[in-house]
Amino acid sequence: MDTVELVEESFAKLPDGKRFAELFYQKISEHSPHLMPLFANTSMTKMADKLLAALTAMVAALHDPEKLQNMLGALGQRHLSYGVLESHYSIVGQTLLQTFEEELGEEWTDDYAAAWSEVYSNAAKIMQEGAAKAKAQNQSTTKTTKKPVKTSALAWLYSLPVPKLLVLWLALSVVVLEIAAIYGVPSWTRLLSACSLVLLILTMLRGNNDAEKAGILECWKTIDSSHGVKTSRARQIAMERLNEKKCAMNRLDLAEVGLMSMSLDGADLSESNLSEADLTESSLAGANFTKARLDKALLVSVYAPKVDMSFVTLAKANLSSSNLEKGSFLFCNMKGANLSGANLKGANLTGVLMDKNTYLSGADLRGAIIDKSMLDQAYTIGMIKPDGNVVTEV
Repeated sequence: MDTVELVEESFAKLPDGKRFAELFYQKISEHSPHLMPLFANTSMTKMADKLLAALTAMVAALHDPEKLQNMLGALGQRHLSYGVLESHYSIVGQTLLQTFEEELGEEWTDDYAAAWSEVYSNAAKIMQEGAAKAKAQNQSTTKTTKKPVKTSALAWLYSLPVPKLLVLWLALSVVVLEIAAIYGVPSWTRLLSACSLVLLILTMLRGNNDAEKAGILECWKTIDSSHGVKTSRARQIAMERLNEKKCAMNRLDLAEVGLMSMSLDGADLSESNLSEADLTESSLAGANFTKARLDKALLVSVYAPKVDMSFVTLAKANLSSSNLEKGSFLFCNMKGANLSGANLKGANLTGVLMDKNTYLSGADLRGAIIDKSMLDQAYTIGMIKPDGNVVTEV
């Protein structure tokens, strides 16, 4: 039999697929406990169901290389968001073979082992390529260049106080009078024309100002009306427009809402409730989240250099593969947070709280400010330390 036939035959011999998947995670927990924080927010039952479904789909697609390539590439991208690193694939492969051997017992042969090793090796390669592609896209120029704030060309006029408007009126009047004098228009006519023109201009400006205020009010109404709605594109657009107008959005209740791929550079979301919110792949450069709640939030692959997350609750949040360079995380609660592969170069992590479930594998902390005793509490294998050295053992 060829490799595909051996894989199909051995997979079909599993007496209980669900039990097999549960045993796999049990072995991961026993022999590679440092990987368990990756699954902290998912039940064992759900993990087992997903593994069995993925294996079933992969085996079924072995005769269709194109379908297999697309499926595994997408799976690799999803695993990147979970915080899976390249070094984890070999651990998973070894555990998979051990689980097969235990489940099939005497029916497990060297031919089966060789076939599964070959198939898994190829699958892991495709998944890693998919993850690398996703990571490259997340670090593209669209994420590294802050978008210019869109403001009206006349915005500076809207906020002028009355004295300055009077000065502007006089200046415009002089200009109009001078132009009229060139053409020999009578003085009283010139003055009346100047006054009328200036009043018209000021009225138009004030009208534009009123329209802008009405637009801002509509944005707030949209946000209020979407309360309780998990994902609302209208709310996302409204928040982006408010941010363009530099309106503070602090103290918002956005718990459990979907805010994926948003552009909120420089936004003020301080003291907001973003518990379990999904901000995956959003642009948050320079945003202010001071004293906000972001526990269990998804901040996967976000672009957030110089973000301010001081005094923020990030317990069990997922910030894997995110750019958090030079961010401020003063006295931030990072217990159980997944920061695998995150860019924390030059970040200020003074006073942060970490525990054994804080996952920093693959994170880059070069030049970061952090208490070494706190790093000792977290899982740091593969992390680049502030001094530039890589952690290779516990």
